[in-house]
Amino acid sequence: ADFDVFHTCPAQSQSIDLLQIRESMACFHVEHLANRLCNTLSGGERQRVMLSSVFANEPEILLLDEPTSATDVAHTLLILEKLKAYSERKTVFMICHDLTLSANLADRILLMKDGSISVSGTPEEVLTEENLKRIYDTQFSILTSPGGKKAILPEKRIQ
Repeated sequence: ADFDVFHTCPAQSQSIDLLQIRESMACFHVEHLANRLCNTLSGGERQRVMLSSVFANEPEILLLDEPTSATDVAHTLLILEKLKAYSERKTVFMICHDLTLSANLADRILLMKDGSISVSGTPEEVLTEENLKRIYDTQFSILTSPGGKKAILPEKRIQ
């Protein structure tokens, strides 16, 4: 059975009121999807609807796996803004394979290699050309924009 978007939120908790749900939907710009069936949504729309549902519950801890996958640039930035603000008052763990996003969003990062934590710390401590080369067997360039944002670019695989 499929569910329409609006009704995926109330089923999660009886204590959530409709105002909270509507506010959360507005936060992620999905209120126009309220009467759509979930199987009719694009991947990015589905991501935003699911995040809206989670945010309506206001959990103490968020554990997110690639929350910006399938989203366009504008919605990726929207999601990251909301997650950063949420992390100021709650705990957010996010799996992200985009090193540039991680460099500009995370307070702490850990990188894994062969199923084990290889290095952890602040983005500045962890996301170095040396660490990235060792973990990914790839040469990287790390650039800084005039506004201070980092861009991490893979240059070539090391044979």
